[in-house]
Amino acid sequence: MEEQFYPAEDLIYNKNDVLDGILFVVEGEVHITMRSSTTQLIVLDRLFKRCTFGYHQCLVDEEKGPPLVQHRLVAHTDAVILKLPIQALTDARKKSRNLTRVLHAMERI
Repeated sequence: MEEQFYPAEDLIYNKNDVLDGILFVVEGEVHITMRSSTTQLIVLDRLFKRCTFGYHQCLVDEEKGPPLVQHRLVAHTDAVILKLPIQALTDARKKSRNLTRVLHAMERI
């Protein structure tokens, strides 16, 4: 995993960016936002310590192409995030049939 620091108000992902890994919030607060048709900023969700982002998107079929971020992610406060690169997850799935089975079972929950 890669540790990354984002200062408050720093953009982590913009809408339609390629999602390159699963994010784990270690410290701080991250907002998932979108703009309305009147350019009003709407906070859809708040991620805090121990929250994750991108899990389901990173498990999609690789043949469909890389997953895209649907909304903006912005560090609301200084934030420390661990990122599990999608390639590391893909490599681990190829090596372990058990991991693949567990991940597919979790998708149904």
